[in-house]
Parts: sequence; C-alpha cells; structure tokens
Amino acid sequence: MTKEHDIRAAGLILAAGDSSRYGGIKQLASVAGEPLLGRVVRAALSSGLEKTILVLGFMADEIIRELGDSIKHPSLSVITNTKYKEGMAASIRVGMTGIDPSFARVMIILGDFPLLSPGIIDSVLEAHRTSGKGICVPVRDNRWGHPVCLSRRYFEDLTNIEGDIGARNIIRSNWPDVYAFPITEEGCFFDVDTKEDIEALKQDYGLDKPRKDSL
Repeated sequence: MTKEHDIRAAGLILAAGDSSRYGGIKQLASVAGEPLLGRVVRAALSSGLEKTILVLGFMADEIIRELGDSIKHPSLSVITNTKYKEGMAASIRVGMTGIDPSFARVMIILGDFPLLSPGIIDSVLEAHRTSGKGICVPVRDNRWGHPVCLSRRYFEDLTNIEGDIGARNIIRSNWPDVYAFPITEEGCFFDVDTKEDIEALKQDYGLDKPRKDSL
C-alpha cells in the first residue's frame, strides 16, 4: 500500500454554475425542506472527508446567506470562483488552491446530486483506497457516476484543466489507472438540471416533506 492511498481525503464540492437550464438559483431549490446544495454539503460534512472545499460563483452571496449556519463548520471552507462562466474546470482550479498537497486524494463532488449520502461518499473513498488505482469512478450499467476520487499524483493535472467537463479528460487519459467501482445507489447518478427533476425527487423519492433523519 502506497502513502498515496492512505486515509486522508479532501472533498471539492462544485456549485458555481448559473443553472441556465433550471431557470433560477438551483443551489437553493427546496428538497425535503432544505436547499439542494445544503443536502450535498451536509452529506460531505458527515462523511470521512477530513476537509471540504465548497466552490461557489453565481449568486454566491445569496447562497451563503441562505445556507447560513449549515456552512459554518470547521472542516468546511468556501471559495468564490469569479470566473464560473468559463466552465467547471475553472471551479476545480480555484478549489484546488484550498487543498493542502499533504492530502492523499481529493474527491470531486457535484453540488446538484441531492441523493448523495455520507455512506456513498465513504464507499467511494474506501473503494479508491483499497483499489490500488489512482482514480475511482462509480459505475452502473456502463454509466459513469459521481463522486469521483483522484490521488495526489493528479493534483497538478487538476490545477491546469480547461473547459466545462471537469476531470473527465484526466480520467479518460489515464484509464489504466482507473478503478470502475460497481455501485447501484441512485445517489451516484441522479442529478438536478431542471425544475422537473425536483418534482421527480418529490414524487419518486418522497422528498416533498422536511427531513426527520440525517442522510
């Protein structure tokens, strides 16, 4: 087992986009009585991640205000990406500035996956740690899911990526070093793009009432 696969992991939540398909501030869409992004942040903070960076951009001040105490956590830092219109890569580059290079790995988490749970995060972290691979991608029926985890040796690549497809090119370029982690949980595959997706959450997953228990 290499030092690169020890247990120290940081999380990078990407939530800077302007949600053009949603038609509003998607990050604040109500899901079971709380903001969509708040659910994702809560999952990350309840997981085995030692440090979490939340990257905001579009309407950042309002989002911070609405999330309130939920983002006032000692292991969470908020960074604003003023160049969020350049695409997801810009948010990754900005977010990576907040991750100490002493961390063994980073998990990239998209802020619009409302069914993500601490258990899913920990499962992907453990799969990455034990796989002997530098990258772990959850997969179901040949479909890539989220979150993805990358070892320290890819930190430099993450700080230099371009475009709006996140780490996908890094993953494709290093496929021999990728562990395709088989997982069935819908939380790895259900993301919110439109208001119809929010309605589907309410109807299909019963997320139309305030939560009583943690994720």
